[in-house]
Amino acid sequence: LQTALAGAAEAPLPAAALAGELLALCERAAGLRNMHLMSDVECALYFGNAALAASAANVRVNHRLLKDTQLVSNQTQRLRAINDAARSRELAVRALITAE
Repeated sequence: LQTALAGAAEAPLPAAALAGELLALCERAAGLRNMHLMSDVECALYFGNAALAASAANVRVNHRLLKDTQLVSNQTQRLRAINDAARSRELAVRALITAE
């Protein structure tokens, strides 16, 4: 059971990283400052945040039952790094979206 839980906690981490990459693409697209794209960028930002939140929830739910504290700590650190980078990008994108 612990092996399955470890795998189940690991599986969403690449999806979380891809969601973070989507936010990076949002930042790049917003940086074009094309007002015709901004609603699409904002929608992509919402989708990326939703994917990241869902991935994080899947990791955390498995961590509740895992006994390997080192594995939980390592995965939590990876998820935190992804989350921190995503939040930074989100703030940058929101600033560009609202800029006139």
